[in-house]
Amino acid sequence: MKMYTVKEIADMVKTNPETVRRWIRQGYLKAEQDSRRNGYMVSERMLKEFLKEHPKYEVNANPLLTASTLIPFIGTALISGLITSKALKKETEEIAETPVSEVIKLIDAELNARTASVKRKEETVAQLLQEIEEEKNIIAKIEILLNDVKHKPDNPKGEDD
Repeated sequence: MKMYTVKEIADMVKTNPETVRRWIRQGYLKAEQDSRRNGYMVSERMLKEFLKEHPKYEVNANPLLTASTLIPFIGTALISGLITSKALKKETEEIAETPVSEVIKLIDAELNARTASVKRKEETVAQLLQEIEEEKNIIAKIEILLNDVKHKPDNPKGEDD
């Protein structure tokens, strides 16, 4: 599992390294310290837990954001719909670890697919409206013909019996 130094975390969340150390001392961020000289090390899992609890810093830590941490922002339904195909191929834990860049690609693909679907439907509607107009014109002609036939005498002048 990936481990991060205090400085790396500070850079990721755009804060001072001393702030990260304070989080560790206060118990907000769990860390390991082999020696005072080497400083604190934070596991990726612990960092993600911290970021979930502190969304203010999560937004700054873009490389660490995953599908599971974006769910509150995007909506469970959208994300679950977008990664359904992934779910068929991967374990649940792997889905939760989906990087933001991949989620963005999935959302972009979904947006493009739905946009294309709407365009096709609009074209179909336009075609159907044109066909309806053509049918209305034919109906009007048939009504005129029917009216002419109804009002035509049975024996027109000049016809022999």
